[in-house]
Amino acid sequence: MKRIVTFFAALALPATGLAQGAPPDYETALGAFRQAAQDEQVAGGAVWLIRDGEILARDHFGMADVEASQPADDETIYHWASITKTFTAIALMQLVERGMVSLDDPVVKHVPAFAQAHNPYGDIADVTVGHLLGHTSGLREGTWPWNADGQRERPDWQVLEPPGWEQLQAMFPYTGLQYAPGTAYSYSNPGSTLMGKVVERVTGDDIEVYVDKNILKPLGMYRTYFDLTPWHLRGYRSNSYRLQKGRLVALGREFDTGVTSGNGGLNAPLGDMKLYLDFLLNVGDNANYDTILPRETLKRMWQPTFKTGYDPRVTEWMAQTFFVIDAENTSGESRRYVGHTGSQQGFRSFFYIDPASGSAVMMVVNTTNDDPRPLLYDFREALLERVFPRLAGGD
Repeated sequence: MKRIVTFFAALALPATGLAQGAPPDYETALGAFRQAAQDEQVAGGAVWLIRDGEILARDHFGMADVEASQPADDETIYHWASITKTFTAIALMQLVERGMVSLDDPVVKHVPAFAQAHNPYGDIADVTVGHLLGHTSGLREGTWPWNADGQRERPDWQVLEPPGWEQLQAMFPYTGLQYAPGTAYSYSNPGSTLMGKVVERVTGDDIEVYVDKNILKPLGMYRTYFDLTPWHLRGYRSNSYRLQKGRLVALGREFDTGVTSGNGGLNAPLGDMKLYLDFLLNVGDNANYDTILPRETLKRMWQPTFKTGYDPRVTEWMAQTFFVIDAENTSGESRRYVGHTGSQQGFRSFFYIDPASGSAVMMVVNTTNDDPRPLLYDFREALLERVFPRLAGGD
């Protein structure tokens, strides 16, 4: 409770280091982000407030690379971790729209190796593509089914994620469902990785290539890429950090998410991510959004299914890969938001959109600690209760 009270008190603090021309009505929001980042000793990051495709306010905090004295700015490229899942989900829904995949298809129809996994509640063929999309397959959360040597943190000798399909496939005989498919919700990285594998098997493209050709390029996200940074963009890539015993430890600019790239391999500057939010909100200059995914299909992806129970301060649902939040603001008005979070290898991020008002917020930082959720959830609460009403009201 003390953390929350302190955090909301920060909404009354004047913000420092704001982008030139930031409207005064949003200075407290940016100040809250800056205060939270300082409290958690974040090396660097950013927050943008957007309405109808216009950037109303933004703040770039601290350093993209402390050792290189490289400040965080509009050009900085961050890792967006699990927000990648929303791109993979849209890729899958493109195939559904074209009649190439059905959400009722058994996963084993497209990925036969998955037949080696165990379903104690029935046939493994009961797991459908739709279950992967909605995190209701019954699969575990982590890609690896164990922590090496019982350690909470991954030791230096273990790779971040399985480097190839062979490693993931080899785990299927040791993988069992935790509940009957479709009967409950549990967030699953292996499930999202399998979703990307379905796209690969149906189209013949690696998931990174498919997303680049069918989502990134049509949206003009030309500085967005998966995993290792192209040479011409390496100077813009943020380093990543972990706070250990009060000291920032650099984790490195480059890392490879291996076979799980469709689950969490996306890297992009905030300017590119804004183009993605414009698409989700159906705003901006691009008149060809329906060629990526029809609007009505996107809306169906936002229909709630199971409650997540992650944060008691809001009512959060799982939809088709996207999270949906029903929350009251300080005026007692209930609104529905759509978004996703990301947390991996030092980076933490989120985006939330209010489809009814065409407004959006996205945040990313390059530093984590023993509990990555307070910055994600406490700042989110401030946004939902106090900032989104201003964005929606057109202040």
